Amino acid sequence: MIINNLSEILGRKRLKISNVIKETGITRPTLTSLYYDKSKGINFDTLNTLCNNLDITPGELFTFCPADISEIKVNSINYDSIDEITFFCKVTFEQKNIAPLNFAGLLQPCNEKDASGKDLFDLVYAFDLESEKTLKTLNSFSELAMAKIERQIEEYIEKVFTPPIKISGGFYETTNTPAPADQGADESPTE
Repeated sequence: MIINNLSEILGRKRLKISNVIKETGITRPTLTSLYYDKSKGINFDTLNTLCNNLDITPGELFTFCPADISEIKVNSINYDSIDEITFFCKVTFEQKNIAPLNFAGLLQPCNEKDASGKDLFDLVYAFDLESEKTLKTLNSFSELAMAKIERQIEEYIEKVFTPPIKISGGFYETTNTPAPADQGADESPTE
């Protein structure tokens, strides 16, 4: 996966998107999609302009992590009460040498709604650290790569639940949280 570091760079340099738009002439939609890592690509002229303006290299703007999510699957959804939804989830990667990540998740309403009226939920999830391969997978990702994986997990979870929800924020813990017996941790990938 390609990790876009624009938001981190602008934060470090204490620059606002509006300032960069004024200084570069890059359109707001283009810069905003880059900032929020929603862009499908970048024009070389835009890349050149950003690098010159921010005094960075393309390698600083983008980082490569050899991991691509192939599937996120939610199993065992439990509507414990009106206030809590628990579930187990498995993230598998296209690269066969990366062990899947199993985790338990908890969604709790934060008593707020987004602009469209969707309920906002806080997401907490804990990865299964019973497996040495899972630990190795987690430790192999940089902080930025893990943040991108977390965003993909959150986007997926928002789509899975009915009625539709919006996650206000998520964070994960690394505790020993074994997968349920029927899900099983996949130990098949090679190292």
